[in-house]
Amino acid sequence: MYKLVLLSTMAILSLDNVYGAYPYTDSKNRYGWTQDWSLSDEFWNQNSLNGNKWYDYNPTWLGRQPGLFDPNNVAVKDGKLYMYSKVDWSTASKQASKGYKKFTTSAVTAKKAIKYGYIEIKAKVG
Repeated sequence: MYKLVLLSTMAILSLDNVYGAYPYTDSKNRYGWTQDWSLSDEFWNQNSLNGNKWYDYNPTWLGRQPGLFDPNNVAVKDGKLYMYSKVDWSTASKQASKGYKKFTTSAVTAKKAIKYGYIEIKAKVG
């Protein structure tokens, strides 16, 4: 029994060191950070973006010209969030009067607004 508890404790501590319960820049949590789970998402076991937490566009902005935010450019698969940019004349040209002609991009926006804090992401471009 003692070995099982010790191994379980070691596994939990190991996961904590790998994934980090605190910000990478303050791993000892000297500043007393707490995680806001309503803004946390690892995209595991999901086939789509969690609509309770995220918009797959920006509700207050169409995008920076010439790139129009298009929800079709956001996907979740294999436990990862994918965000694309494309040449898409048919979608972008619908907003041509506002400066969007052929490019669509992507945005993921939190539904919960935050005023300040520390935000960490792990991303790969390419």
